Amino acid sequence: MQQNNGIDKKQMISFAVLCLVLFGFMFYFQNKQMKEEELKAQQQKTEQVKNAVKQAQVTNINPNVTPNAIQTASLGNNELKLEFSSLGGQVSKVELLKYKAYNQKTDNADQPLYLINKNNSKYGFQFKDKTGKVINTKDLVFSPAVNGNAVTMTANYNGAVIQFIYTLLDKYTLDFKVRTQGLANVTADNKADFIWDYNVRNLEKGRAQEQSHSEFSYAFNNYKDYDYDGRTTMEEEKETLNWIGVKQQFFASVIEAKNGFTQSKGNQENVEEGEYLKKLNYEGFVQMTGSELNQDFTWYFMPLDLPLLKSYDKNFDEILPLGWSFIGAMNRYFFMWLYAIIAGWGLSAGWVIFVMTIIVKLILSPIMYKQHKLSAMMKL
Repeated sequence: MQQNNGIDKKQMISFAVLCLVLFGFMFYFQNKQMKEEELKAQQQKTEQVKNAVKQAQVTNINPNVTPNAIQTASLGNNELKLEFSSLGGQVSKVELLKYKAYNQKTDNADQPLYLINKNNSKYGFQFKDKTGKVINTKDLVFSPAVNGNAVTMTANYNGAVIQFIYTLLDKYTLDFKVRTQGLANVTADNKADFIWDYNVRNLEKGRAQEQSHSEFSYAFNNYKDYDYDGRTTMEEEKETLNWIGVKQQFFASVIEAKNGFTQSKGNQENVEEGEYLKKLNYEGFVQMTGSELNQDFTWYFMPLDLPLLKSYDKNFDEILPLGWSFIGAMNRYFFMWLYAIIAGWGLSAGWVIFVMTIIVKLILSPIMYKQHKLSAMMKL
């Protein structure tokens, strides 16, 4: 019997050719996809955020409100630059200062990264007055007042005072309190319907991949359970959601309700071209006490950075799609750890992944060698 001395030359040549073919196909289809996405993508326009209360030019607003009646107010820190619109008392602009969005014109990530801009996010609390008329706070005109790191939006409706109090905190966090006085004279409802319409902005170069990663994410059962939904419709009628968010490929916009959202439902649809990837709509009820709406919420506009997500202790780290069971554990406790170490050397993400690939190949090389050796011996 011929003695086996390991892997012969033919096997080595076959393995090398297979690797070359695989790499060739990978680069070919990657370049093809990039070219197709470049043809569909549109140039994103940048806007500068002003740091004072000012008149704002707006479109698609309440037809009963003139554009000159709309004001904006701004807050900012080292992480976020926010703008608030007096129409609806809403967050109207969110810029993440430490990150940049892809610019089709320069083929680089050099544009300001806005999660919210140009009316792509609208939200409000809806209820009926005693005549049966549907009222939504997003249609009311508020008066803004800035005090340090806080903005107070105040509106009056038939004698009732509605206040939205926003306070900018660290770690991509915006505290949001709703307070009313005299609303019980206007409505007899015991709950309000929180309605959030959100169009996901195209921030990355790979449109198809970013679109596939954009979906609803939410936690329930006192933050213990997590789920996501990328389907056309979402229904959680029986659960009380602790938070609901829109996850993108590398970022997320999340609103947390201290007393939860009930009877939640939503829908989403893809947008085939332009600056938006998906249109999402969410509805969930919040309780009113004595027909007054006094509830506490928190907005999070954050990057999907694992240490940051874990630091909130709200099950946000589940937003990252790291896989299930053993694969998920490997990704969470080895690969993310390894990525953080190599990225700390100052390398770009592409080089970090390349170095990780080499390290993993070296770790697995003894096992692969034994497998090839056994395979060669079985052929004798």
